[in-house]
Amino acid sequence: MGRALICPACSSQQAEKNTTMLLTLISGEKIHTSSLPKEPSGMSWVSEAGGLSAQRFGLIEAKDEVWVLSPKKGMQLIDNEGRELKSVVLESAEERAYTLGVPGSSATLISREQTAGDTHFKIIGFKTDEVITIGSSADNTLTYASPYVAGTHACINYYRDVFFLTSLESTPGTFVNTTMLTPQKKRELKPGDIIEILGLVITIGHRFISLNNPSDALTIHDNDNFVYYIPPPYTPPKQGPEEDKEEEYFYPAPRFKRDITPRRFTVDAPPPPEKADETPIALKIGPSLVMALAAVFSGVMMFTNIMDSGGSILRAVPMLVMAVAMLTGAVVWPI
Repeated sequence: MGRALICPACSSQQAEKNTTMLLTLISGEKIHTSSLPKEPSGMSWVSEAGGLSAQRFGLIEAKDEVWVLSPKKGMQLIDNEGRELKSVVLESAEERAYTLGVPGSSATLISREQTAGDTHFKIIGFKTDEVITIGSSADNTLTYASPYVAGTHACINYYRDVFFLTSLESTPGTFVNTTMLTPQKKRELKPGDIIEILGLVITIGHRFISLNNPSDALTIHDNDNFVYYIPPPYTPPKQGPEEDKEEEYFYPAPRFKRDITPRRFTVDAPPPPEKADETPIALKIGPSLVMALAAVFSGVMMFTNIMDSGGSILRAVPMLVMAVAMLTGAVVWPI
């Protein structure tokens, strides 16, 4: 189905088309879809999703303004007719499939042109329970005219507000959230789950589904149970002479004008330190010491007179107590 790149003439038509191409890689039980830029430039690995550690199968590089696919060293590139190719020009004229890898460990790569239907989705609701069949045959509810989709590929059952999916064919498979389903095994779907069948993307919602139209190859055979969501028509806003002015979305914060009155403050100098008292110690304690000695002298004289006259000693006690008190004060508190 693919053509080997053996001469520059093989790429003449591809250089004129200059359209975006979609590549779908099916490896094991995973599916991964990516796109190639319109202008061929640079190169890219054909690998599983998963970063640098992902398995690589081939290389796509720009040559003479076209995209060229070649297998990784040690692997094979086989077209849909079983022919082994060294390289092939990826053409967007029709959908094509290739096998990359080695016997027992290979991946399927499907290339096709991207159309507006790939990114435009319809929303369909259901009044009651419904059975939706998907396949390439015309008697299906959703007829997907792809050469790599089985006649009856899968079946969606809508029963009591719950969706169930059954994959009826194992090749190329039916995928939910990029993981292949086991054939003939029913699976319950939740809102947000994504069904993928070679570019056909069906998103499960609550009582509705949304689906695209890849390569404009999908035909919907609806019935009275289908309810289509029709978005309201877009009405541009009316613009008058004043409405053409650019709106101001930012406004200055309010500010208040206040008069500022200057004030002066005087700070007094700190007080000078007190001068040390330089009076000699003899002058400080002299008066106290003189008074104490005078009291002691008076007490001794009074005591002597009383003893000489034969009087009672008790008469001298007050004077003696005063003399002792004054002497103690002169010793303890001299200043």
